[in-house]
Amino acid sequence: MKIKVTEHQLKKITENVKNDNLNEGLTDFLKGAYSSVKTLINKFKDGELSKSDFEKELEKLKGQDEESGEIPKGKGYGFNKSNGFKSKERPSHGGIDYHGRQGDKIVIKKAGEVVGVNTGCSVGNQKCGGGCGNYVKIKHEDGNTTMYCHMTDVYSNIKTGTKVNSGKVIGTVGNTGHSFGDHLHFQFWNGGNLSDGSSQAEKYFVILDKSSEYGEKDKG
Repeated sequence: MKIKVTEHQLKKITENVKNDNLNEGLTDFLKGAYSSVKTLINKFKDGELSKSDFEKELEKLKGQDEESGEIPKGKGYGFNKSNGFKSKERPSHGGIDYHGRQGDKIVIKKAGEVVGVNTGCSVGNQKCGGGCGNYVKIKHEDGNTTMYCHMTDVYSNIKTGTKVNSGKVIGTVGNTGHSFGDHLHFQFWNGGNLSDGSSQAEKYFVILDKSSEYGEKDKG
């Protein structure tokens, strides 16, 4: 399997290479990446790689492998059942409201392509974004589509047509659009059919605390 790591992981590995400390804080997956980085550094030191070629080879290691298990677990997927998919209390509610605080990071777990983005909404403008506020909509490689609403920020490098890999942070939880408190409104289309995504959510995204260093490079 080709090794791919996040920029934060690559920085940690590179520090360990310089200190010649293989085991400190590295999973088995990252130990494999460590070996690759160390080989590149040795080639650079020996003159086998120019600086530009060395940087290109390091760049190839960046990214997030879906099977690596390196995306943090996050804050869980708790939600109020009354704010579930077309609940008895809210039969027109076509999504699920998950707990989160303003600024918490939304991390995508399944690769896909951004097919819709809305930005520029401020808190209190309930009609902005059709009520969804700032949002990102993604069609995934498995044919399903997800949507993330009421965001505070959509990261500037997230545009319609952007390819997103597993591990990509797309923006932060918020309270924009038709919303009365910080949370993430998640919508799920099974193929082309809007469906209850409560059993699917953890396959497609995770919410990380805003204090997490994960995904800082994704801000753009």
